[in-house]
Amino acid sequence: MKFCEKFLTIQAEGIYLGTPSLFLRTSGCNCRCEWKNPDGTISKCDTPYTSWSPETPTIDVTPEDIIEEMQTKYPNVEDVVITGGEPFLQPGISDFINKLAQNEFFVTVETNGTIYKETCAQLISMSPKLKTSIPDSGPERTIHEASRWKPEQFRKFYENNRCQFKFVFSNKDDIVEIDEFLKVIGFDPENAFGSQVILMPQGINSQVLKENSIEAIEVCKERGWRFSPRTHIDVWGMRRMV
Repeated sequence: MKFCEKFLTIQAEGIYLGTPSLFLRTSGCNCRCEWKNPDGTISKCDTPYTSWSPETPTIDVTPEDIIEEMQTKYPNVEDVVITGGEPFLQPGISDFINKLAQNEFFVTVETNGTIYKETCAQLISMSPKLKTSIPDSGPERTIHEASRWKPEQFRKFYENNRCQFKFVFSNKDDIVEIDEFLKVIGFDPENAFGSQVILMPQGINSQVLKENSIEAIEVCKERGWRFSPRTHIDVWGMRRMV
């Protein structure tokens, strides 16, 4: 398969925050996320080069290449994260994931959850796109609205995989739609692991993240959900491959 990025870093979000991981980033997405900040500015997807303006992937690797690299260069690292863009758009992604997972690597797939494919991934890290992510106008709005909300696909992932649900939180209006999502998939909090429902603050700089974090933390306290920082943005800003 071809990827646009391959790099070793730590997992910066979610339940496995801080875990050293090899990241493989696909290019291309069926969504066009855009959030409006309180000051009127706009925040797009934090990897616009894989969604709004997807670049051509140039890193050509096989699962065997990754296995060898992990064993020789990173023998103390067990985690591989397949991210994007939207990884499940890619032909052959399931076979690629399965070969890594079957070789005792812990594979996380970061997805918007709208395209179900069966895999052996140990974790599906799903980030459903809420209404606050819809662009104001233009063809991107049409693309995003047509793609972002796929209840049947969400439910298939939940029924067939170990999942975490990682929502980009902008304001308390998001809670209504999060509750709708949990109802649609038949979420059972009694059988949840590690606080499966996670709120991440919306923002692509530290100031906006801080402002949105305060409200997100209060919601997590009220609802028993988990808060996740976005460590890569706090530490590196919008730099790539870190």
